Amino acid sequence: MLFEPETWVAVAFVILMGLFAYLGIHRTVLKALDTRATKADQMVAPGQSAARLKEYASIFAALNKQALWVPIYHDVRYMMKSDRLVGGLPELTDPIHNIVYERLSAK
Repeated sequence: MLFEPETWVAVAFVILMGLFAYLGIHRTVLKALDTRATKADQMVAPGQSAARLKEYASIFAALNKQALWVPIYHDVRYMMKSDRLVGGLPELTDPIHNIVYERLSAK
């Protein structure tokens, strides 16, 4: 295991991340984005809405470049079901909670 190159890459990565954390590089990057977000939040005039949205988009793009994962938000939930399914839609519309199959049946 000590002679595998992957082991030494992992060790170097951990050391590098520890050095970044010790130097506070993550705080510097986040502080710069927070400053940009504060400036965008202060654009409240109706004529500044396009510039504000453009700044928010660039901040979001900068965050996505740093992110290990990118959250995707959908405001609209789509529900598809067969006509044969008997049961109320409230049992099916919430994707977060479990579906209660005892309340559903087929025609």
